[in-house]
Amino acid sequence: MGRFALLLRFIGGWSGFSGRRVEDGAVQGRPGDSEAGGYLGNRDVGSFEQCPDGLDLFGRELGWATTFSTASTRRYEFVTEVRVIDLGLRLSDVKKCRLQSEAVQYRTDPTFNLEENGATAKEIEFLYRGPHYGQRVELNAFTSDQFVEWLDAELAEHGVEKVVPDEKTLEQAYRRAAAIRRYQKLIDHAGREISAYANDLIVPKALKTKLARKLAKTPASSWDEVLWALAGDGERSL
Repeated sequence: MGRFALLLRFIGGWSGFSGRRVEDGAVQGRPGDSEAGGYLGNRDVGSFEQCPDGLDLFGRELGWATTFSTASTRRYEFVTEVRVIDLGLRLSDVKKCRLQSEAVQYRTDPTFNLEENGATAKEIEFLYRGPHYGQRVELNAFTSDQFVEWLDAELAEHGVEKVVPDEKTLEQAYRRAAAIRRYQKLIDHAGREISAYANDLIVPKALKTKLARKLAKTPASSWDEVLWALAGDGERSL
């Protein structure tokens, strides 16, 4: 799986506006904009949204929902075009991997909905066995190794590969990486000095008594907030 460049986005708990904005920003690859997705996009490569899901009514609807979530609306208009590829389980996968099905109940006949969302006649026959009941196969029917192997094959089949940003994005990312490394060196050096300073400090006598008095004057404060203030008083007296 490490040979692919993947952005995982779970649609649960996201508003339509927020999900679309993150998706659009990830494709554009706006550097430094965490809300827009950072460095994950590459306009030359384009964007694919893969939607792995189980073989059931919800899984078929999820593929449709993912397509809908990448379409422009009155509130949000996409700058980029996102091509959705449904990687959901199909009946052929279930048979090939010998996955275990489980019983499911339906309130109404799901046949029309399944047809509308791309299920084949044989898949509908497999999923819907009669009035109000049927069966389904969820992704957790896979063993861990099976799932990784299946997903790896699906991604490879659709040409997913590592994203290499354009020159402008790479330059900005390089400068950011160099700055972070420089910051880390300064922090490491300062950390050693500060650690030595703290170890050599003379802790005030009767510290607990002083803390209790301060805490009595500001009962809404926690003891560590008061201790922070006392340490500041100690610094100013040096």
